[in-house]
Amino acid sequence: MKPLLRLLWIFVLLATYMASGHATIFAKMPLDDLRKEAREILLIQVVEGKVVGAGDDLCGVRYVGIVEQSIKGRSKGATVEFGYSLHLKMGANYLVFLAASPQEADRYVSMNGRYADLMTKYYVRCKPTMPNLTIMQKGSGALEVDSDDGPSEGRMIKVGNLIRLPSTLPSKAVGDERILKLSDFVQYLDSPTKK
Repeated sequence: MKPLLRLLWIFVLLATYMASGHATIFAKMPLDDLRKEAREILLIQVVEGKVVGAGDDLCGVRYVGIVEQSIKGRSKGATVEFGYSLHLKMGANYLVFLAASPQEADRYVSMNGRYADLMTKYYVRCKPTMPNLTIMQKGSGALEVDSDDGPSEGRMIKVGNLIRLPSTLPSKAVGDERILKLSDFVQYLDSPTKK
């Protein structure tokens, strides 16, 4: 009986390994890498969002934001157009990490051929209708900031699970997100990049 059980376990492990080898898995990107690879890092208020396409031709949402604070990129008071994510709320504040193109926006541990083919077709189809700047890490690069109108030192920011925070940044786990002070987060981003 033992050899049969051992053979069954080997089969299960091989099946699991082969299935995971063909899956598309997004990487958890360290905050320092995200900061380095982003073309722009901005604290914005979303003032406009327009769905582009419909059904099988859906490309995402074209957003316009007003820059409240710039860590990297355009200046305060400027507008920025960016796209591809569907989850942002009108009037809400976000700290956004923006890439120069959708192809530069995401990092993967692995990507199956079917997903890669679908994404290539998506980029070709949607490029003419969407802005050049793209939220990084499958939309996780748009970090929601609480709507508190008080001093910025008291505002909080939510960081999703596709961004790995350094241990030096104090944060609290809430579900699959981390919550931390916006002022601490911005101060970290403003500090010189570590080599």
